[in-house]
Amino acid sequence: MTRLPRILATGFTAFPGAPVNPTQALVARLEEIAGAGAFDAEFDLTTAVLPVDWRQMPEELARLGRDHAPDIAVHFGLAASARGFRLERVAENRVRTGGLDNTGFVPPGAGLCAGPASVASSLPLQRIAETLSARGLPVEWSDDAGGYLCNAAFFHACAGTIGGFAPAVAGFVHLPLPSPGFDAEAFVTGAVAILRVTAEHFRTL
Repeated sequence: MTRLPRILATGFTAFPGAPVNPTQALVARLEEIAGAGAFDAEFDLTTAVLPVDWRQMPEELARLGRDHAPDIAVHFGLAASARGFRLERVAENRVRTGGLDNTGFVPPGAGLCAGPASVASSLPLQRIAETLSARGLPVEWSDDAGGYLCNAAFFHACAGTIGGFAPAVAGFVHLPLPSPGFDAEAFVTGAVAILRVTAEHFRTL
């Protein structure tokens, strides 16, 4: 491939029960770093903050696919129970009971859409884990991304269920709330490492 890989990195807005979502600030910082030219020789980065809205979020992914055609999608979200970079291995075609979005809506069915029951992340998770650990950053593994908008974005990105949005490599990483030992700057350090490792992996495909 002669052109640089195109990466989409997303976070989410705040949502019921989480008045602050650190991934919103994270993607803003990634955009600043990209604007300063830090990734110019490695990849083209697009960032977006996805709405916590069952109906609008897929439309936003479709728009991002049309406008940017990302090769890679790395989605970040908040999990208050996380204590490190939680690497999600599996997305499921499901909607959590009672999972109201910011408009008070929840899909009436148990599934997201027609498609497989589950799909695996295609991020180079083991290499990501090793790279984060080498930087002294905590890592967790998960086979349950939940049944909320985080899991939905993860599923759509990996299953190719949204027309025009078909990244070759995609996955999801949950972050905790910032703490004294694991703050917003650590989030940025880890996210940059994740993007770089994933771009390197994409070049080998």
